[in-house]
Amino acid sequence: MTNTCHRLTSECWKFFEPIYEDTDGKSEIVRGKCKHCSIKLKCVNGTSGLISHMKSCNYKPRHLASSHQIQSKLDLAMTSKLATAKENMILKFEKYFSDTKDILVHIIASIFHPQYKTSIIDAVFSTQRAILLEKIVKIFERNYVSNDEVAQTVSNDVIRTLSFDAIDEDLAFLGVNSNRPQLMSMRQEFDQYINEPPMKCTDILVYWRSKEQVYPHLVKMALDFLCIQLSSVASEFAFSGSGRVMDDYRSRLAEATLEMLMQLQSWLKNSKKHNF
Repeated sequence: MTNTCHRLTSECWKFFEPIYEDTDGKSEIVRGKCKHCSIKLKCVNGTSGLISHMKSCNYKPRHLASSHQIQSKLDLAMTSKLATAKENMILKFEKYFSDTKDILVHIIASIFHPQYKTSIIDAVFSTQRAILLEKIVKIFERNYVSNDEVAQTVSNDVIRTLSFDAIDEDLAFLGVNSNRPQLMSMRQEFDQYINEPPMKCTDILVYWRSKEQVYPHLVKMALDFLCIQLSSVASEFAFSGSGRVMDDYRSRLAEATLEMLMQLQSWLKNSKKHNF
């Protein structure tokens, strides 16, 4: 029987087996045997020696550390990794995207997405918002509307307006509102599109096709910029694929034959993808 003065109340007895000795007819705990390394330590005058060994035992499983300590280490490691990833992302962004001249094409393409519009400019280039939008308008006016077209548009607008005035007066007399669309300048087209609230869109090309009557000039620019690939991954993939087709054993394939083989490969992959 163990002495009531030596109840196993200390937390260290979870890691030690008590060793008893009979003294004057009483069973006393005199040593503790480590459950991990089997070392025996005296504990006649207390368990301080056992507690010290429990902390330094090399054979103690790692999972025996407190959950708080484990969580603290995990949080520290995760914070360090996130900080490193953040620094790498900033360096990469500054390397490729710090100069708006190099990514103006991508900025324009993002503006023509009806769900995002100027959100990327506002988030990344907020201080240059007015300058970038003015550049885009100038590109729009310079490349998508010629002087002859402007003159022709103005003359047609005058004739159309004169011819519609009488109709509008008749409709007003009958109490019917005219739904004739208002003609806009190129800058007005762009401003109206930018000021419209963003909308969800699953197919951007379908969206712009539906806006041909509203933004007749802006549609042309949108379709041109939206067809530009964001990265060179697709072209690099095509080059890699052609390298596998024209290997050392088929190095004399004609250009037309290689092109047909690549197209056939693409068609077969698409047919499997869409279950044709």
